[in-house]
Amino acid sequence: MPMNDMHMLNKLDYIIYRIVIPSFVIIFNGSSERVNFTHHNTSSGFPSQRVWSIMQDPLGYMYFGTEDGLVIYDGVGYQIFHERDGLPGTPVLAIQSVNEKVWVATPRGLGIFDGTSFQPIEGWGNGFFRCLATGAAGQVAAGSANGLWIWNQNDAKALLPESDIRELLFDGNDLFIGTANGDVFKLDARHRLKLIGTTGHVVRGLTRVGGTLYISSNAGLFQWSESRDWDQVSGLPDYPFSSITHNQAGELWIGTWGVGLICFKPESGHYDFYDTNHGIPTPFITDIMTDYEDSLWICTRDGGIAKLSQPEFEFYDLSHLGAGTHIVNDHKNRLWFAGPQLGLARLNAPTNEVQKMLSFKKPDLIFFMLADHKERIFLLKQDGVFVYQGNELEAVPTVMKDGVFRWAAMDSENDIWFGGSSGLGRLTPAGAIEDMNPDPSIKSHFRDGARLSQDAMIFTTKEQIWIYDNRVFKAYPFPSGFTGEPASLATDKEGTLAIATDRGLLIRTTDEHWHSYLEGEPVTALLFDEQRLFAATRQNVISIQNGHVQNLYGLAHAISHIQQIIKDQSGQYWFIAHNMVISFSNGTWSEMAITDHDSVPGILAAVLDNNGQPWFSTTKGIVAYDAARKRPHTPAPRIAVTINPGDHRIADGQTLYLPANHHPLNLSVRALSYINEDLNSFLVDISGPAPSREFFTANEKQLAPLPAGKSVIKIWAINAAGIQSSNPITTHVNVAPAYWNTLTFRWLVPLALALVIWLFTVLFSRYRTRRLSTWNRQLERELAIKSASLVEAKNLETANALMVTLSHEITQPLAAIQGSLDLLKLDEAHIAAASTNIQSALNSIMNILRRLRHIDQVRFADYTPGVKMVALGPDDSHQVSRKNRSVLFVDDDPMLLEIWTTYFQELGYLTLHANSGDQGFEIFEYERSHLGMIISDNKMPGLSGFEFYKKVRAIDADIPFYIFTGYDCGDDLSQELRASLSGIIRKPIRLRELQAVIESHLTVPN
Repeated sequence: MPMNDMHMLNKLDYIIYRIVIPSFVIIFNGSSERVNFTHHNTSSGFPSQRVWSIMQDPLGYMYFGTEDGLVIYDGVGYQIFHERDGLPGTPVLAIQSVNEKVWVATPRGLGIFDGTSFQPIEGWGNGFFRCLATGAAGQVAAGSANGLWIWNQNDAKALLPESDIRELLFDGNDLFIGTANGDVFKLDARHRLKLIGTTGHVVRGLTRVGGTLYISSNAGLFQWSESRDWDQVSGLPDYPFSSITHNQAGELWIGTWGVGLICFKPESGHYDFYDTNHGIPTPFITDIMTDYEDSLWICTRDGGIAKLSQPEFEFYDLSHLGAGTHIVNDHKNRLWFAGPQLGLARLNAPTNEVQKMLSFKKPDLIFFMLADHKERIFLLKQDGVFVYQGNELEAVPTVMKDGVFRWAAMDSENDIWFGGSSGLGRLTPAGAIEDMNPDPSIKSHFRDGARLSQDAMIFTTKEQIWIYDNRVFKAYPFPSGFTGEPASLATDKEGTLAIATDRGLLIRTTDEHWHSYLEGEPVTALLFDEQRLFAATRQNVISIQNGHVQNLYGLAHAISHIQQIIKDQSGQYWFIAHNMVISFSNGTWSEMAITDHDSVPGILAAVLDNNGQPWFSTTKGIVAYDAARKRPHTPAPRIAVTINPGDHRIADGQTLYLPANHHPLNLSVRALSYINEDLNSFLVDISGPAPSREFFTANEKQLAPLPAGKSVIKIWAINAAGIQSSNPITTHVNVAPAYWNTLTFRWLVPLALALVIWLFTVLFSRYRTRRLSTWNRQLERELAIKSASLVEAKNLETANALMVTLSHEITQPLAAIQGSLDLLKLDEAHIAAASTNIQSALNSIMNILRRLRHIDQVRFADYTPGVKMVALGPDDSHQVSRKNRSVLFVDDDPMLLEIWTTYFQELGYLTLHANSGDQGFEIFEYERSHLGMIISDNKMPGLSGFEFYKKVRAIDADIPFYIFTGYDCGDDLSQELRASLSGIIRKPIRLRELQAVIESHLTVPN
């Protein structure tokens, strides 16, 4: 916050504390009572005292903008994000949620929070951002000191550039804008701007109830709607108002700067005032909000935050008068309460003032209470029947002296019937109780009575039911074999009768047939509606329709014990238990605890008033249900689960591996919501070897050790509104089996058996060792003979290989001699005759060599590389005319290289030579563009001729390539070599024949 703004606030604080507040205290004329605010500040774990904004996202997470950063509460604890986490600045003055992203406004700009980090918003001016609003279509409006910015689908638009925007509110497609000078604008979906009014001072808050827009400002509270002009709300004190909100009942909650909190009811114009004497932490209120449960949250400048839960039930404390055990409603919509120590009291509507009408002379047990059409109150007590009329309590005379009356019922003619251990009686016009026992010779205890039809009444005793119709009693015994104790009756419009007993439910249909349900279970309450019968046991709610029994709801607590069922005019069902009420409406069940500020009272009775709203008599007073304050359905809560061992949070779908004898599992479960966390409950469902299903309300739960095998634990959260999370936390638990039940242990027995068998095998093998030794010696002798044969064969093989080598060594000099002779022919013609003789001798040597190659019929191809002799002469498919290119000779014999080089240079060819395959490949790579063909020896150190050829072919598939060899080759390689090589040249070769090969590919350069 800029220093000048801080200075102005400090100056304003001084004026308010020293001048304004004392004046307001003197002139204050509002009414209020102490309310129960729950405080959250640094002393209770909240990380900051100065809170400027608040927001609740759709999942119930709470966000607080503080002087120190953005605080998030997830139901487990607080987490705060500072400027070092990317927050644009502090304090956080506004927070809004849109499309699962949280927007924050600070004095240094805007940012978007994705749950872990902030993304700054660039290009939206350099102003001091104070307010945010989000529309239903995902629009975001941000107000700053230099105008308004509206973002929609990555498109930002600036409006009112000269205005200091202080407050924003989206209502449908309309955006309402409040400014620092008091102007309030309306911006429609087409971005048409309209000034609707001015407050004359800074606008601090905007809210809309119905069709009316309310504006809080330093100049007071103003209102505007389409059907009425702009005007100021009268009747409120002249306070400097700050933020404003409204609850489900349409009440306005207005914060002030330095005075306190106001609850204003627009319909009546009445307001209540709350300051520090009423439970708020400080009179400086910066922001207020109502959450999904209609609870009020207030943010303060120096007191943290406070929460005020608006109850759906209104509590009237009668503890100073005594507990009311019975409650009835008369025809003037006045509620009457009676109790042994309370006496008789009345609650007058609409002022709701409790008035004690009379006290009992001594505490006496009250069995029943009834109000008739003559505004008389009948009390059935242990010492008789009494009637309250004319401010006096009088005993009702009766001829029946033995026993007591425990219940009363009215027939269609408004005659009052009484029943109990005294028998059956009826009130006469003279005001006395006459004996109506159907059989004077039988003294029966009448358990209950009710109107069966327009003209008939029905009563029950232990053995049978009695129907009184046309002044005649008729008895109908219970089915044979039934031994239950009847408790209460219920009838429908057609005359079907239901009897609740301690051992089940009996139903008598209009055709006088009996049907039995829920045998063995005590039925505690009944109610017929238009389609079905509701029956309550101690723990469950059951419906019966067309003979079909359906279990509708189960209570989690054994102490609950449903004792009464009523249905209000809105169609909502109420199941009254000992410590709570369970409502059922539109298919939704909700358990609601009736609480006051100090304790949880026991519920003794319930009744509907003339407006159809339920009232409850409790041990602490009278409780009324206020439908206008009914909390809306909250979103399904998220869940955080920690399971020991390991003390780590369990993610959905995670698998735990536990030993066989593991300790009990400790669950720590929290619903991630700030909505009445203490009223959350949880459902744990375990499937597997030991299935179970259990509700619990505490955050901690210990599970018994799970048996061996695979179990699945599912946990649902149920929030205070009775809404269950749609997706549970699911944890898979694999418990190892006991050691003797493991696969390892199961293998031990076979292994031990295998060991025994092995030992037996060893002993048996010794027996056979001697015979095997004999066989071994015999085999050794045979092996020695065969080895000698193999050695002889190997020696012959070695001799053959030696002859092959000698053949190569002799062929090389012979090729040199042949070349020398060819050279002599070039210059000296007279030496031709000598050359002929030398050639003849050479031919004889070659014949000898050919015979040597076939000594002992050993194939030369068995000891040579994979090459063969092919027909001399190039294949036409390989002929390439390459003018002005050189020929490369590769041979490990330097004499041959010198002869070939000299001969072909004399003929005018360009020649290159190499003494190995490796050197030949290097020359090929360097002279590739000038090289016309390659002629290479095959058997050389390093790369052989064929290996050298394969490396050349991998680079150049067209260059002619011939291989020299002095070896003979088998026919099995001829096709492979003929398809790849240009040809194989057999040594020795005449130079003229070699010249013919070269001329087929190269021409003599010019």
